[in-house]
Amino acid sequence: MYDKTIEAGIIMLLIYMPLAFGGVLDGSVFLMEITVGLMMLVWLAKMFSQRRRVLLTPGTNAAHYRLRLIVPSFLLPLLAFCALVVFQMIPLPTALLRFVSPAAYHFYADAASAIQVEVPHALTVSMSRHATETGFHTLMAYTGVFFLIVNNLRSPRQIKRLMYTIAAVGVVEAFYGLLDYLSGGQQIFLHHHTHSFGLSGSFVNKNHFAGYLELAIPLLLSLLVFQLEERRQMTAKKRFRFLSEKFMKVVLIGFLSALTIGALLLSGSRGGLLSFAAGMLFFTALAYSRRIIRKRAPLILLVLLTAFVAAILLGHGSISSRLQTLADLDSDFSFQLRRKIWNDTFSMFRASPIFGTGLGSFPHIYPQSQSFPSDLRIDHAENDYLQLLTETGAIGAFLVLCILALFLHSTIRAWMQRQARWAIIFTIGGLSGLSCLLLHSFIDFNLHLPSNAFSFTVIAALSSVSAHSHRRTPK
Repeated sequence: MYDKTIEAGIIMLLIYMPLAFGGVLDGSVFLMEITVGLMMLVWLAKMFSQRRRVLLTPGTNAAHYRLRLIVPSFLLPLLAFCALVVFQMIPLPTALLRFVSPAAYHFYADAASAIQVEVPHALTVSMSRHATETGFHTLMAYTGVFFLIVNNLRSPRQIKRLMYTIAAVGVVEAFYGLLDYLSGGQQIFLHHHTHSFGLSGSFVNKNHFAGYLELAIPLLLSLLVFQLEERRQMTAKKRFRFLSEKFMKVVLIGFLSALTIGALLLSGSRGGLLSFAAGMLFFTALAYSRRIIRKRAPLILLVLLTAFVAAILLGHGSISSRLQTLADLDSDFSFQLRRKIWNDTFSMFRASPIFGTGLGSFPHIYPQSQSFPSDLRIDHAENDYLQLLTETGAIGAFLVLCILALFLHSTIRAWMQRQARWAIIFTIGGLSGLSCLLLHSFIDFNLHLPSNAFSFTVIAALSSVSAHSHRRTPK
């Protein structure tokens, strides 16, 4: 009962967040945090109901209870990063703040001078404490989701259901985006939406739509390979039966994969296209590195080629024209705007290089550092890593790098030791999707979009569970 409740809650959020305009609909993040909090309570109840009584000394009544808890390899840097964010919110004596973060002190001093009041005796490193508190709550929700999955949803069936959910939402997004594109519509459900060339599905931004599909498509391809492996184990008579259930599953998943890839290509997101291409190279490299599924790699290339040809035919040259703009970035408005934002953001980092400006504070303090006139409201640095560096300083960026390195090392190392086909295939799909979004984050802020960040966390947890699973069969 406990596991089913947790799984249902995660599936509900996996469906709701993308459809809620990528999670930017009012109240969506709060709903996610509340739901995760309730699931954590369910997990706590499960742990206490299943605790083990262990005797301290045989033959006596002295005993203690042992709770089962699986912790990731990156627990220490994760705790250190959380401690850093908490430190950013602690009021420090003004003299200490002036030593720890001169930029924060001058920020407060200038604000106090503007309204002609004295500088308070205690101030926080974060230049927007409320924003940092909000960011910390969201960080705790994502962390909670990871722990919920690795501790409760460990069976192949549970992993497959969550993967199917993300893949299915990706297909729905692709189908809806294609319908909107082909009909010439400019709305998301009942809301009017004016956008330039490209599909965006239920997302406001086509780059975020592409980012979500970057996560979903590798899962679709891994499910396709998984179905092929299951069909391989059938008898010869059933294998060549045209209307067999497994054969039709292979055809259906292959078609949906091509459709979703075509939607990604038609999104017109140049960062999405390049990141996806790199992610597929990573997918193919991982597949070729394992002899068990090496012969399935050419099929993936065939699906990619089919989708590319179909997208070219539907796009009427729009895809090639978008890619051609990469040859002349000096005259590209979007890239030049990003470059100006990156320069300003790096200047912000140099002003607060150690502890940063405060998690989530970027949109509140960027206007003071903006070096060019613009009618646009700039809420993100258009580079997740640069924004992380600015908000949490060199310490925070180093800790996140440690988290990522330890996660990849432990997951890939465990994956190399697995022999079960399902574990090998699912881990390849998960890691490939993560690599796509990590690359895309160099030129966008997909990891600050609630739906994409939530799905990213779920896939990371599923990849870890799959790689470390010792089960031989996907049952």
